[in-house]
Amino acid sequence: MYEYDDYYEDYGPSDELSQQIHQMIENEARAKITSTFTELEQVRKTNEELRKQIHEMRNQIRTFDDRVKKERKQAEEAIKRGFFDGYICGDKVFVAYSKYRREACATCSGAAKVTALIGNAEMQIKCPECDGTGGKHKYDYEPLEDHIETVTVELNDRGGKFVNAYLKKKESKVEYERIFPTLEECQAYCDEKNSESKER
Repeated sequence: MYEYDDYYEDYGPSDELSQQIHQMIENEARAKITSTFTELEQVRKTNEELRKQIHEMRNQIRTFDDRVKKERKQAEEAIKRGFFDGYICGDKVFVAYSKYRREACATCSGAAKVTALIGNAEMQIKCPECDGTGGKHKYDYEPLEDHIETVTVELNDRGGKFVNAYLKKKESKVEYERIFPTLEECQAYCDEKNSESKER
């Protein structure tokens, strides 16, 4: 009979080799995972940087588009203003509005006639001051704020151009000479016109 010890084999070295192989595989796997995570993190950072660059480029494109639209609008407005002699629809302006009033003649007090002594007789004659009208037609000018609603251009066969403006507060057309961009300019015009009216 054989003794049990004759068939006994020592598996110690084999187990140790297996553990070493297992450790090597584990180390390799960990190294691979670490490398993969590092690569993924780098990819994430690269993508984040690309997203920032794309966002910045989109902002630049949007800013450029806005600037182009603004410049195009300004160019179109300049062309319109040039054609319509300075004003376009929607402009806020100041207009020298005139109000009519009749001023009684200081000589005849509005009677249109005066008493004159001709020879020894008194006679009613036409007032020489107002020429028999009894008074004078006066226009008082004052500045009023308004907005241009419509601008029209009339061209004739002689090459003439006539620009007319229609305002929101006034139905009839207004001459351009009575339209001003600022209150100060309009007030100066009104003062000049009122001064001329007093001198008549």
